[in-house]
Parts: sequence; C-alpha cells; structure tokens
Amino acid sequence: MPDHSTYIARGASGAEYTFSVCTRIAELPECAGLYVFLRRDTGVLGIATPLYFGRADTSIANRIHGHAKWHEALSLGVNAIGVLECPEADLADLARREEDLVAGPQTPLNAPPGPVQAGIPHVH
Repeated sequence: MPDHSTYIARGASGAEYTFSVCTRIAELPECAGLYVFLRRDTGVLGIATPLYFGRADTSIANRIHGHAKWHEALSLGVNAIGVLECPEADLADLARREEDLVAGPQTPLNAPPGPVQAGIPHVH
C-alpha cells in the first residue's frame, strides 16, 4: 500500500520537494514554508493530483485561512494539503522554490490567465 503521509513534487529545475500531507486544517503548521492543495484518490492507487502550489512567508496555517484559491480548490475536489516546513528559509529562497514548483508540471489553479485575444487582456 502506498505511503499517503507524503507527496513528492518535481520542480522545473528537476529538484524534488517532499511535502507532509495534512488532511485537516488544524494540522497545518504555524511556520513559513511551501504548500500544495491536493486532490487525493481514496482508492488503492492513492494517486494525488496537485491543484495549486503556494508559499507562506510566516505561517502556513494563517495563509490557508481565507485563501483566494480555496473555493476553486474545493470545487476541484481538494481533500488534503501538502506542507513543506521551511522555518529557517529566507524569503528569497522560499520565492525561488515556489517559482520552481509553479514552473514545473501545470496545475489548474497556478495556470496563467488565458491568452490575450485581439489586444484585449483576459479578465477574471
């Protein structure tokens, strides 16, 4: 049976990032770090689909509360949050790691806005 307590993501650079998987908001840490909204298959295969990568400069727990992408993530079936605690990382390092993850395999909620058509920018 696969280990459901971790999720490994690969950034555009090829670097691997190992996230601890939390299934309850109360489990989220009060420190800086990276996070990923996940939709985990509850079947035997245990496949996890990343929906959104982000970073918290001070507290992952506080960052998730009221997150702008949370309702969209719920509509896509989010049922876990992966966290990579980085309490000692500086903000530039956190930003670099987040950019590496976002530039990796596309997630539905990190996707850039649609293309500009006929000179009119896409508006959400």
